[in-house]
Amino acid sequence: MSIIRKSLVGSGVALGAAGLAAVGAWAASVTVSSSSLGAGATTIAACQTSGTLTSSYTTSDTGNGYQIISVTVSGVDATHCNAKTLSVTVSDGTANNLGTGSAAITTPTSYTITLGNAVQESAATHLDIEIK
Repeated sequence: MSIIRKSLVGSGVALGAAGLAAVGAWAASVTVSSSSLGAGATTIAACQTSGTLTSSYTTSDTGNGYQIISVTVSGVDATHCNAKTLSVTVSDGTANNLGTGSAAITTPTSYTITLGNAVQESAATHLDIEIK
């Protein structure tokens, strides 16, 4: 069990089209292997035997700025990680966890996890992904 950490700095996407719902997304690829990963990350659970996890987050404009409401993780090795838990934590890069959520891994390879509380996008700098 270990955590993949991705930096969220400068990764939001703002939509400016009038009349459209204010939703943004961010995506980054993470190659999973038995060695350390970039951005201060370590290896993920041994069950994640296939290649690439990708992550994105969805925001909503609440009138007080953009809030991260959910995180999607794709590329989960559901065959080998079945019955484990996929957890995400949005933080400010220190010990301050701003929002968390989790999902039981079953058969899909993509999971959208709604955070327990919306996170101000401007405060979020890191996304931790954990399979345990």
